[in-house]
Amino acid sequence: MKMNMGGIKTNSHHDDTMQQSRSRFKFQGILSMMLLGIVISCLSEASAAEPTLQEHRDGSSNKERFSQSIHMPQPKMNGRPVIHGDSAGASGAETAGEEEDQSYSYSPFLDVANGDFVENIHSKAAYFIGTCSIGSPFQFVVGGFSGKGVIGTKPRPQQKTQTQSNSVHEHSSGLGSESESSLKTFITSINFVNPIDEEQGEIVPLMDQIEPNFFTFSSPSSSSSLGPNKSNSTNASPTSSFLGLPFIYDGVESEALSPVSVSCSSDDPIDMIVIVGDDEQEDIGATVTHTLGSDAVHVELTGGARSSENLRAESITHNTVTSISDKNHYHNPLGGQGRRHLRTIKGGGSPTDIWLKKAEKSRYLKAKTTKDNVGCSLIQMTIHDSLGKEVPKTLVVCSEYHDSFRSRKLQQGDLSIRLGSVAIDENADVEFQFAGLEDLELLEVYTIRLDARIGMKCQGTEAIGIVDMSAMLSWNDPTLVVNGGWFRRAANIHDVNCDWEPVVLNAIATDPDAKYTFLGRLDHPTSAIIMNGNASGRNLSKSELNSRRNILKASPTKDELDINEDMTRGRKPSSSNSARNLEDEKHKKILVHGYCGKQSDFPTEHFTDAIQFSDPDSTSPKASSWSNDQFARKIYKFTKDNDIHGCGIIGHSHGGIAGLHLKEHYWSCLDNATSGSRLIQSVGTPYQGTILAGTMAAIGGIFGIGCGRNYDLTEDGATRWLRSISHMSRGEVYFYLTGAPTGWFSTPCLFSADLLLRDPEDGVVERSRGDLPGGNNAGYTSGQCHTFVMWYGNQCLDLARNSEINSNAKY
Repeated sequence: MKMNMGGIKTNSHHDDTMQQSRSRFKFQGILSMMLLGIVISCLSEASAAEPTLQEHRDGSSNKERFSQSIHMPQPKMNGRPVIHGDSAGASGAETAGEEEDQSYSYSPFLDVANGDFVENIHSKAAYFIGTCSIGSPFQFVVGGFSGKGVIGTKPRPQQKTQTQSNSVHEHSSGLGSESESSLKTFITSINFVNPIDEEQGEIVPLMDQIEPNFFTFSSPSSSSSLGPNKSNSTNASPTSSFLGLPFIYDGVESEALSPVSVSCSSDDPIDMIVIVGDDEQEDIGATVTHTLGSDAVHVELTGGARSSENLRAESITHNTVTSISDKNHYHNPLGGQGRRHLRTIKGGGSPTDIWLKKAEKSRYLKAKTTKDNVGCSLIQMTIHDSLGKEVPKTLVVCSEYHDSFRSRKLQQGDLSIRLGSVAIDENADVEFQFAGLEDLELLEVYTIRLDARIGMKCQGTEAIGIVDMSAMLSWNDPTLVVNGGWFRRAANIHDVNCDWEPVVLNAIATDPDAKYTFLGRLDHPTSAIIMNGNASGRNLSKSELNSRRNILKASPTKDELDINEDMTRGRKPSSSNSARNLEDEKHKKILVHGYCGKQSDFPTEHFTDAIQFSDPDSTSPKASSWSNDQFARKIYKFTKDNDIHGCGIIGHSHGGIAGLHLKEHYWSCLDNATSGSRLIQSVGTPYQGTILAGTMAAIGGIFGIGCGRNYDLTEDGATRWLRSISHMSRGEVYFYLTGAPTGWFSTPCLFSADLLLRDPEDGVVERSRGDLPGGNNAGYTSGQCHTFVMWYGNQCLDLARNSEINSNAKY
């Protein structure tokens, strides 16, 4: 709810009250016309013409986005005292503390020097993608003395040819699954290319450990199955997923890479993906720089890593893997010709870096969903292990197709935001309304994160930085409200006795739904004139305006000197129906699913007063990939649609992150919870990210499996996000983690994930990256996996843990 403000113009000009009124009525008129147009559009019958609504990254239209924006939660106005040594704004700060107080939100985005986006990636494995058929075996290479790998493929059920008699199914344990049986007859042999060579060693397929879920993020067909746990393996695995065939190799004496050939029994080419890693498991890191205003992408190895040959890039497409240096087009199996999204430029790669170029997605390949919106390349290299043996490594570099369009559009503008107006509201808080973001709708930006450093300044003196603010704001109302306590506190601490004025020292807008990419920033510090002058503002009397000014100039209270919650969070909005009987208020425990889910794996019957979250914007929810902010807003809308006044979150995987994001950035039913002690509880949540969200999820999305890459869940994305979450909010979280047993003779939750993750892990989340600094570790359980269709049981089905979660839930 927008509050009545004492209106004051920026710079040295006074308000024109009449002009403000006209502008307001003009805006209201435009808004009314927009709403009327939407109603008419919804009521009118569909015409024979082709629809013209713009499609967005998640497949929704402008009309749907506008409808969803009506349910925008009221944002929290997160404030953090400026600490001496902070780099953003550079105009004075407190010097009282030795270290940053992590109780408050941090604004890492203020440190961005320009609009370039830099991502950190790493890998300890190699990826090979291609096809396999009769007469055209699939080949890849391995390195080092020993190692392991997984072959992922999707064979057609029960392939039958004359070559079946030579199949490797003699190693089979006979699990009885049609798709697993199909794999055993589809792959006829796995051998080193030169098996007579004594230096080649031995390679052994583990046919008794076939995995029905090569892509860990793909959705199982039946939630009742516990996957390939041998005590519970009678259920057929989901035939929609790639199967995984693990293998091991040992005794390789050659110092060079060793080629491996996979022979298949299919007449038609079948997609095949291989992940392989040597037993030394050296991790190779790199930075990926996406330059604003340019289609160039620079990949540079870090940590002194160096390939023994030039880095080379391969694009990933269905039924083909193409060397990007060959042609400019690939055949699109969906029809038409599409340009590769990432292709090599600047003469190819060197042993330490490579330049790629982004291209817009062609009209034939217009993205309808998130998984269709990502173009990826495999950066192949060869390094040497501690014995001097060659080892293959692969980095997966991805870029959204819309990045190029957004980058160019931003560069065509002035990339600047400005201070539109400043006012004192009825609480004597200062409202800063920003401008210059009016065209963001054209870039499909509907919510922005605004970070600003606010200071105070006396005439003729240097400004003092007093508070770093951050808030999630709608693109059409980017108004930041700064609690008056910050100004009263700063005036007291810094002995300010002059007629000061507020000043915005720095401000930057980023997109929380697209990797927090740069949208614009304030060109220079901008002062406002609100404490002096005779302008009455928005129909305020002179006495009322002076009264509000006097409150801002008053001495701070003790709790303001100590920084109270109103200063760090903003003022809590009053209930939409404060008069209603407390007994009539609905309080619920909300069970929230994770990435690519439709309903959480938690059995509802394990909990009391619980409700399963489902996508409120769909009558038939589908597995989806949402940003942290979009997920949080959907939880908010779900609670409003179900008239939930107070709530607690019980989140699985990404659901825990979404719950914490909601608590940090928006006023919601979490702020009305009463009984209980644990507001947010999570199981298997990657608070510090998982590499699978940026590698396996991206590759799976390209092959139509799962929901595609999710930057917010990658290690780099989660680290960036977590820096902006206060320890105050983290302290509300109780998290549980699980994993497979570790050791030489133990079996991982999923072989394909085990090649990429560090032990212990649950098939998706490493224990170390499931830790939430500042949160409450509620315990770790061995022998449980992240979800269904993994080697051990689903972590969400633990009755004893769920009982503990249920009894402690605050809601």
